[in-house]
Amino acid sequence: MIKRKNLKSNKKEKIELRANGICEREGCDNLIENDSEIHHIIPIQFEGSDELNNLALICKKCHDEISKDYQDITVQIPRWENFLIKNPYLIFERKNRILKRIDRLKELKKNLSYKYKFKNRIN
Repeated sequence: MIKRKNLKSNKKEKIELRANGICEREGCDNLIENDSEIHHIIPIQFEGSDELNNLALICKKCHDEISKDYQDITVQIPRWENFLIKNPYLIFERKNRILKRIDRLKELKKNLSYKYKFKNRIN
């Protein structure tokens, strides 16, 4: 798990001003009050930063949905890797299919940050 740093309050204020009280996820017009989340568009674990253009203020519902996508993929990768470890005598073709699936999942996880579009920022 990546250790999170707290964002400086002036950076939070700039993000909140940019959002103007509305979720910054494209297609969502939820008003943001106390249930907002600051989202890293490119996650820290994929070399994302705390720069303003990589941060979006989004509603909790949108943040939960995006996090679920990451969680679903994150759970599948070790499951398939463990399957290979527990079954070392798989036929070559099946083992290769599983390895390709793992690679696709890792690539999908890396590219998931580009699936979602955000308002009020330069993409």
